[in-house]
Amino acid sequence: MQIRQRPLPTEVIPKDTWVIIQQPSKQIRAITCEESEIVDGKHMIKANGYGFSGKPFPVSKIVKTAALNAVNGQ
Repeated sequence: MQIRQRPLPTEVIPKDTWVIIQQPSKQIRAITCEESEIVDGKHMIKANGYGFSGKPFPVSKIVKTAALNAVNGQ
């Protein structure tokens, strides 16, 4: 299983990678990456799941990333 810590600021996150974030309410969510890009010098990610449909947020909110097949146990 390949689970990685927080990505580097310039690291592109592949589509369909599980992204684990911690919200201000301390809830932890696992969502899937749709797009990863650098906008105005900030690395932003767009993801799906738990109300994040296409909503961009900074990579700094990511706790860990995991390949989709690692979560499925393949």
